[in-house]
Amino acid sequence: MKKLNSIQFYGMPLPIYAFFAIIVLACAYFNIIPNQMIGAVAVLFAFGILIGEIGERLPIWNKFLGGGAMLCFLAAGLLKYFNLLPECVTNVSDGWINGYSFLNVFITFLVVGSLLGIDRDVLIKSGSLYIPTLLCSLLGACVFGVVAGLIFGNDPLYLITSYVLPIMGGGMGAGGGAGIAATQQQPQNAPPFAVPQSIKINAGNIITPAAVQQQQPPQPQQPPIAQAPTPTNTPVQPDALSALTKMSDDQLTGLLRQAKAAQIPNHLNDAPDITQKFAFVAGVNEKPTVLDDASFDQYLKDNHIPRRDILARSVNPITFKAGSVTFTYTAKDVTDMLKYSSLNYIGGKHGGQVYGAGTYFDKTGGRSTGYGNGTTSATAIAVLNPQTAHPISLNTLRSRIPTFQRSHPKFAQALGRADSDNYSIYAMAMGYNVITSDVNGYHNIIDRKALVYRASDN
Repeated sequence: MKKLNSIQFYGMPLPIYAFFAIIVLACAYFNIIPNQMIGAVAVLFAFGILIGEIGERLPIWNKFLGGGAMLCFLAAGLLKYFNLLPECVTNVSDGWINGYSFLNVFITFLVVGSLLGIDRDVLIKSGSLYIPTLLCSLLGACVFGVVAGLIFGNDPLYLITSYVLPIMGGGMGAGGGAGIAATQQQPQNAPPFAVPQSIKINAGNIITPAAVQQQQPPQPQQPPIAQAPTPTNTPVQPDALSALTKMSDDQLTGLLRQAKAAQIPNHLNDAPDITQKFAFVAGVNEKPTVLDDASFDQYLKDNHIPRRDILARSVNPITFKAGSVTFTYTAKDVTDMLKYSSLNYIGGKHGGQVYGAGTYFDKTGGRSTGYGNGTTSATAIAVLNPQTAHPISLNTLRSRIPTFQRSHPKFAQALGRADSDNYSIYAMAMGYNVITSDVNGYHNIIDRKALVYRASDN
């Protein structure tokens, strides 16, 4: 026993480490590690210490190849690439950076710790030179940003708040991504008229494009005005994502070809988009849960959802012309369509779709996202449903797409490049219905079934 106690793992006796590590590894085996900060700490404890110690003790590696730290990077990447880690481990690993915002905490500790370690006189002297430089840089960025924006006809205030300040505040990686993503959050609105169609989807019986053409009635010169999608013209496949994950390469390819040939109800379908069509023919049209205000607050308590995790989407009233008829919808009409319409709306086409096509929300804690006009706008309030939401971060999705392409080569070839136009289709095919940002609170809601809405808007 004394000999075992003499073996230290990062200053911890081996028996103590082994006791707790075995518990964590058992929880990982049974896939019961909680997707919370405590779960992430446990994973780091069990896997990080073990791999780190191996790296520090390996001959040659410990002296010339980076030691424990480099082996942790390499081993973690290989374990995830070959899917050797349980899903609960990969989830908390993603959440450590993306969901729990540990990177922000780490940077804060790093900056504050560095400042506290600097000699006071040196800090004052350097600060007197740095602060004027910083202010001049900020002013210059604002001036050049506004001038560039005016050339292209953009609002100066919008440029400063959505681009200049985020970039200056977080660097080109964090700030730039936030500024670019901000353009997607603007309401994606268009005529809610429909072309009736009845298409039945079954995971094991894919309808061919030819069969789809036979089912479609003759298309009128002008679609029926103000005919919203209904259960009779909008297919619904219960547990559609689960059905997609069970499809073979040939079945997914057939479904994709069917989607490309389909005519779908045009309900807030503001631009032609293959993701909208794919979701439609796959039956990803189940409605979200909508709760009154009191029930919504109770839902947060019952599911231990902090208010900071509340999502918001701000929209404005819309006016559009369909044929010779002009329609006007209030902002509430638009948010009601998101909650109650038979058609799952896929947005993100006009403002950009960095995180794939979908309906973009921002994690604001229930406040307006800033994209409404403030007077006649409305902000839809929702949270992820723990039972139906299957989120994945964009970076994780990108890392998993090559493996999926190798196992589904026909589907990958038919779909084309794995870029922002197709991220959401890949996510659905892999069983995910929410794509989260790696740098901010943006959530791309592909399937509104993943949400629990509050009935009233802000």
